Amino acid sequence: MLASVAPTAACIDLKPVAHSVDNTVAVLEDSLTRLGQESEDWRSVLTDTAAKLTEDTQTTVRTEVTQLLQRGAQAAGVQARCGIDFLAARMGDGLRRILDRVLGRDQTPRQPKLCDASPALIELALPADRRTSVQYSGWDLDTDPVIEAQLTGPAGSTPVPASALARVSAYLLVLNTGQNGIGPMLGSGAAKVELRWQGMTLSEVPIVQPPPPECPPPKLERLLTQTTELAPSNELSPNSDEDFFGNGPTMDLHITVRTVESRRVEADVRVTARETHPDGRPEGDGTAFDGEVKKVLLYEAPPNHEILDPLTAEMKVPYYYAEPDYRPYTKPVGGAAPVRTITYHGDTFGPGLNRTKVVLEWNTDVKVRIQQTSRCHRTTRS
Repeated sequence: MLASVAPTAACIDLKPVAHSVDNTVAVLEDSLTRLGQESEDWRSVLTDTAAKLTEDTQTTVRTEVTQLLQRGAQAAGVQARCGIDFLAARMGDGLRRILDRVLGRDQTPRQPKLCDASPALIELALPADRRTSVQYSGWDLDTDPVIEAQLTGPAGSTPVPASALARVSAYLLVLNTGQNGIGPMLGSGAAKVELRWQGMTLSEVPIVQPPPPECPPPKLERLLTQTTELAPSNELSPNSDEDFFGNGPTMDLHITVRTVESRRVEADVRVTARETHPDGRPEGDGTAFDGEVKKVLLYEAPPNHEILDPLTAEMKVPYYYAEPDYRPYTKPVGGAAPVRTITYHGDTFGPGLNRTKVVLEWNTDVKVRIQQTSRCHRTTRS
């Protein structure tokens, strides 16, 4: 009785398998060459490729090519939006992955490719119902990890909620830009929407912020400060008896009003006093005081506004004051001067430095013309 002997590896003829692999590689490489030359006929190229893979050992490869062909046929909209060359290139990527598997090489992982975003930009000036979504067309948009979206602007990047980016198919993504999507986030100064995958930027859609509203017409505002008190402070004469008793001081009031940086109206004011005889001669003991310059803020424009017409004035008002009962004297200035009245307090019995002073009542009827200049659009200078 003869015992049966199992065949060993040495008994198997591997030549048909090797031939099948070589034939498969040749068919795939030929198809890749044809795709580069005949991108418009990618369907015919893949159909011919599947038809040439007839051997039993090529069944798996033939199935993969057929599935790739079906995937391309399902992406008719992609061809319309992206062009034939884009779709043919994706067929080539698929064939290369099949070829890498046949040859035992590391397969290039599927990477999403985007070719079109519609609309190409998000215009926030449009009504909300006309900018509800952005549709992205491409290939392999169903890869893992998933594609992510973010808003990018001067302040940095903000992730978009995953629920706002819908993966409709392997060829179509839809970003919800409506009020129940990222609509409320778009007016925060964002400059663009980015789609990113594995650290790579796939798409950038600009966000066009709406133009600012038209600036309101200019308006008039009154000076804010009502009164300012001044007093001479620095004694100039070493022989002074420190009062103006019996004679009285001649007071010189210096006022300079200017507009600063189209934002503020400021005044520099100073008063000097010297003892003077009623006939105008300087008094012998020469009591004299010189005041320091005092800065007064008369007006400051609100934020985002500027002063249109600069307000300037230069005044020097000399006045001799002698009053036996020491009562203050108020002198009207009148007209459009920035000061309405000047009240003098002087000619008191020692020490005059503590009692001599001038009180300015600013003319709040003087108006400043201002206009909003930022966060609005001004066509002409009013």
